[in-house]
Order: sequence, then C-alpha cells, then structure tokens
Amino acid sequence: MSAAQRLDEVFGLPEGSEVYVLNDFKSSAYDAVRLFETLGLNQFRYIPFYPGAKDDGVARPLITFGEYDDQCHYLPRCIEKIIDVGIRTIDISTIVEIMLRLGLPDEKMHQVTAKYVKDLIVLTREINHLNHNNESMRREMETIVQTVDEGIITLDACDNVLVFNAAAEKIFNLSSSDIVGRKISSLPGRLIEFLSYADIAQLVREGSFREDLYYRLNVLPLHLLPLRERRADILPLAREIYREMASSLPELPPFDLFFAGKLDELMQYDFPGNARQLRNVVEFLVCTSENGLCPDISPAFDEVVPSRPYPLEDEQIVLEALREREKRGEASGRRSLAVATGLSEDRVKKALAILRERGSVEIRRGRAGIVLLH
Repeated sequence: MSAAQRLDEVFGLPEGSEVYVLNDFKSSAYDAVRLFETLGLNQFRYIPFYPGAKDDGVARPLITFGEYDDQCHYLPRCIEKIIDVGIRTIDISTIVEIMLRLGLPDEKMHQVTAKYVKDLIVLTREINHLNHNNESMRREMETIVQTVDEGIITLDACDNVLVFNAAAEKIFNLSSSDIVGRKISSLPGRLIEFLSYADIAQLVREGSFREDLYYRLNVLPLHLLPLRERRADILPLAREIYREMASSLPELPPFDLFFAGKLDELMQYDFPGNARQLRNVVEFLVCTSENGLCPDISPAFDEVVPSRPYPLEDEQIVLEALREREKRGEASGRRSLAVATGLSEDRVKKALAILRERGSVEIRRGRAGIVLLH
C-alpha cells in the first residue's frame, strides 16, 4: 500500500474521532501525536498508547508506524481498525501532500518546508561528521587487527571471508589477497578444516595447528544444542527473520497472520541445518507466497538444502583413513580406502572428488595412488 493510500485511510476517519497512536515508548507515542498536530491534523483526538498505558476498553481506530508485528503483545483490548501508516520517517513530499489535503495557506506551507530544509541541513552535517568518525575508527581497528599476535579470521553471514590478518597469514602460510572475499567452500582444504572442523585437538596432535594457539583459544568451549533440541527457539528466530524481510517488503502482513495455521508444522520440523536452514525456509515461503498468504510449508523442507558443517560425513571418514594409512606408510587407492572405511567404492570416489576440489588430496596414477596434501 502506498503512502497516499495510507493517508486516505486516516483522512477517511470521521472528524472528532478518538484515535489510538501506538508506539513502543511513551515519549515516541507523544512525539507522533505532536507531529500530527504540527502538520495540522487536528480534526481527531489522539490517545497515545504504549506499554503501561491505561486501557479503558473503549474500541477506537489505531494508528501504528510499521511496527505492528513487534507491538502486537501490548495492543489495546478493543480496536475498531488498524491503520499502518508505514515507517515513522516522513519525507517532504508526504508533508506537502498532507498540507494540500488540509487546504493550508501557502504561508503555512512555506514555514513548514523551510523548517524541514533547515533540519535536513543540520542532519546532513551530523551524518557527515559521523561518517568521518566511523572512517577514522575503521582505520584504527584495521591497524589493531593487523598488528596483534593472534590470527583473526572473520566471515560474514554468507560465509565470505572478510578479514584474514597478518598473523593468520603466518599461521596458515597463505596470503590475505588470496583469501579475503572468497567463500569458505572455495578455500584450501586445511583452512576449511580449521574453520568448520570440530576436532581442533586432533589437528594439534597431527601438527597441522599450532599448539600454543590452541591453548590460547581453548578457554571456555561452548556446545550449542541443535535446533531440534531447543524447539522453543524456533518461533522467536522465525519471527526475527520474517521481521528482517518485512523491513524491505512493507506489503507483507504481520507474522502471525502470514503463518496462520502453519506454525505447528514449522515447530515440529527437525531442521537438520539448524538456524541457517530455518532462515532458508522462511525466505523460501515468503518468496513463493501469493496475496500475502503462506504457501504449503512441506515443499520448503524438500526444496531447501540444509546447511551442514564441512567436511561432510563421507569426506571426513575418507580423510581420517588417509591420515591413518599415511602414518603407517601405506599407499592408498579407492579399493583400499573402501575396505578401511567400510564405504562403497562409489561413495569413496565421490568423497575423493570433493577433497581434491578443496585441495586436500591429490590423485596420482600408478602405485603413488592418493596423496594427502598438508
């Protein structure tokens, strides 16, 4: 719904109506009322409503500012209708449209627009000042990250490497220019193992990871339960993911309305890919929805590939078998690995292809067979 259509709903209320103005803080609710009155919308009696406000139980229209999904737990008991006027930020075109509809004189319009422009100039100066400070802080932080003795590697939400500092370069003997910007799945095999492999202690025993760094890191291990063992977290996580999407898709209905009749099915799924798979499922349902209604949920569980940590099960088994055979000085081929792991030769072949793509192994002809790369 456009801003003009939202305003039409407000102007369509009978003159003299009592109207709730909903917000999450008392001060914000009163600020919103003052904004309406400053713009000349004085034909209604506004009643600010916020957590802790007195509820007299009288049914009235309610105006909210694009935050209904977060405010539904402290709504008035009786509401005639809800008018969501969108985000609280109102641009100059919306202000002018309101004043034109109210038939305000040109002098009043000039006063309001002049104040708007003046405030905009002040705000622009403050933003420029903040940007300058942020850039200075960014440079200082980059200097600190590059000069500390500990290796620092950071990933974004899409598993792209953001930071690979000088200490990390020394630990892994890799250049940051070859690592930063790449996805974790495309990194050299031993770096993937470090970033996603649970048994770092085993890497220390094999000499693949510095022992002193391991003891620096191993202070307080945290073991997070999978999502299927903490089902009470599914709904809050799904609600937050949906809220993020709704911020850029204002036409989406409130969370409870979108998932009406579907929440039990969402709660009962095991989510082998944990929170990342839950995000994928919610995004899939929103992207495939029509008319603001959640589609059948079951295809989302089939279509979305669950996220799993690297290395995958077969690759891990084959990699461990290669290490053990190398320690004993034994050459390895597909058949010997199949015997050692109990996997079929076809599964060993597929696992080796993935390990070779990651740079963990090299497959040679003849007796040399499969060589583990360090």
